[in-house]
Amino acid sequence: MLITKKVYTFNELIDNILNMKSENQAGRVLRRVRHSVSFKNEKFDVVCHCYDSASLPEKVEGINLKQAESLYRQKYGLPFPEEVTMLRERYGLTSHRLSEILAMGPNTIKKYERGEIPAPALGHMILSLYDDHVFAFYLDLAHDSDRLGDREYESLKRHAVETVASDPCLRVRAFLSSLCPVYERPCDLNGFRYLDFNRLTAVVSYLGSRMRLTVESLARILFYVDFAHYRLTCRSVTGLAYEATPDCGMRAYQWDTVLGLLSVLRMVCVHESCSKESGYTAGIESVCSIVADEFSDTEKAVLDEAVKFFGDKKPAEVIAYSMKETLWTKNHDTPDVVSYQPNAFLYEWMA
Repeated sequence: MLITKKVYTFNELIDNILNMKSENQAGRVLRRVRHSVSFKNEKFDVVCHCYDSASLPEKVEGINLKQAESLYRQKYGLPFPEEVTMLRERYGLTSHRLSEILAMGPNTIKKYERGEIPAPALGHMILSLYDDHVFAFYLDLAHDSDRLGDREYESLKRHAVETVASDPCLRVRAFLSSLCPVYERPCDLNGFRYLDFNRLTAVVSYLGSRMRLTVESLARILFYVDFAHYRLTCRSVTGLAYEATPDCGMRAYQWDTVLGLLSVLRMVCVHESCSKESGYTAGIESVCSIVADEFSDTEKAVLDEAVKFFGDKKPAEVIAYSMKETLWTKNHDTPDVVSYQPNAFLYEWMA
């Protein structure tokens, strides 16, 4: 099925980042078509980007394969690169040391952090490190087989217990996952991105330093940031999921809960005000500093486009804009979370 419906202005800006507007360019027309793509000898239904000519630019072909790769990881329950990094850093280890503890090759963990896909058995071993008791078990094995000396063994075991017990973000994350399983691990409902509170706060800080944010406008602007970034890379920026709320447009899923947890962690501050002109509003700002280098060039480009497009709009205008989305009109009477794949590519298409 060919997608011919004209995109909205914000998406035209996003497509321009990678010069992928759906219009004639140098005699070629970019089309988006539902199609099966082979990945590791399996077929996955993706939104295939193609031109009338046979050859594909690397950036376009990469989007096709990235969709299939993410679906493959989800199907077999394999970790995404950020998860591997997050679990390694959780226990204060280098990639080389974690590889040794798990009895893998010396550069194995580093390769997985850079994007190589692990075999199912190794991938599940890495994901088991979400449980600190399992990590302690691997430490015992490494110690018993002389891969860890006594001093390092005791230090790592003590560090693991203290880190998990004292880190409020880990406890809050576990609480959120119990309430909203969609945030437990990367999947098609959160843009194949682990919801990291530090990263989400950094996004709030980046946007808030360039425009005035309210709680309700931010919940919609993040939708555009995440879905736009997915259009370009097949990954969201924040790891948030989204729903089509009645009379409220597209909104971050369980936004009040997520916001409340960020406030409990003292990562954001919400300040209420009331005036005759704007009525009741709840402003929001980050209370932590941000280093711009934390974001990739594509992430910063999308965030900058969001500031450019929504920076002068009032909260009510942002909400009204999100209610124009086909995703909202097709889903606002259902409680379902909206999948990124394939809706991020087709969220203005009509079947």
